[in-house]
Amino acid sequence: MIDFLVVGLGIAGATIAHELEKRNLSFHVIDSIKNQSATLSAGGIINPVTGRKYALQWNIEQLLQQAKTTYGELEEKLQIQTFRNTEIIRLHKSADALQAWKSIKQDLAMNDWLSEFNASDNLGFHFRNDFGGIKIKNALQIFPQQIISAYSKLLLLNNKILQVELQHEDLQLKENKIHWNNMDYRYIIFCEGYAAIKNPLLQFLQFKPAKGQYFILHIPELQTENTFQKEIAIVPLNKDMFWAGATNEWDNINNAPSETGYNQLKNKLDELLNVPYTIQQHAAGVRPTMKNRTPVIGRHPEHNNVFLLNGLGTKGFSLAPYYAPLLIAHILNDAALPENVIPKK
Repeated sequence: MIDFLVVGLGIAGATIAHELEKRNLSFHVIDSIKNQSATLSAGGIINPVTGRKYALQWNIEQLLQQAKTTYGELEEKLQIQTFRNTEIIRLHKSADALQAWKSIKQDLAMNDWLSEFNASDNLGFHFRNDFGGIKIKNALQIFPQQIISAYSKLLLLNNKILQVELQHEDLQLKENKIHWNNMDYRYIIFCEGYAAIKNPLLQFLQFKPAKGQYFILHIPELQTENTFQKEIAIVPLNKDMFWAGATNEWDNINNAPSETGYNQLKNKLDELLNVPYTIQQHAAGVRPTMKNRTPVIGRHPEHNNVFLLNGLGTKGFSLAPYYAPLLIAHILNDAALPENVIPKK
């Protein structure tokens, strides 16, 4: 009998597979190459500071520590660069935003995380920047496309991945095993992302998926390793290529880019960039967010051998490395999970 069946190879499935390999547990991953996961559509930034009030992300020090550990291990395993340290330049979009920053910055004990951004510094003149900005320190840039591509190849080489689309009705759930494709598994972990809305076992969950459209840009005059942000984020990929996005759409949820999304992105780019650019690609992905914005991690309430790691939303690159080892410890050793993430009917 095989120990685990993992459904999905986005960042959630990849971190689960990595934790299983560390423990020498047997597993198969099911992943359809037809599906465009949110992981492959993302800019890959872990931003420690969020919101208009410049609040630190929940548990950020532990999240960053675990992210560096996990992505460092994946870097060694896959022999590719998986992440780098970076800074985010967040430009004030209005005089009101600048004033809001001035009114709260004295109260923020965040010298390790925030500093003023001088418009003349670090290519600031490449951007329309009338109100200055702040520099967010200790951010990470993850390279999701490289991670998933390299890991998929390694799993294929080791006969650990099945590149098919799971038909949920083919799963046979029994008291002490899951039977699928003429094989028996002790446990199944669903890491399906947005595709989970079609999973008949998970219809009790309140998903609220969000569509995000983005561009891949060529900006020959911009040479930076920092991310710039003002209503839209511009994330460096390599040399003079950049990811720019993303929209936030709650209707017409699919992976298809639209003219409306194109115009929205272009208008925001034109308000931000002061240098020429060309759009190389326009694409879209769907983030697996929940109505209450809290991920769902743990055991299915009715099936003892069914588990899930989902609903990571925009924070998947920090939450997946953090929760994957906790979930495996929960399955194997009954280690406790935070009460607020456990799936409930």
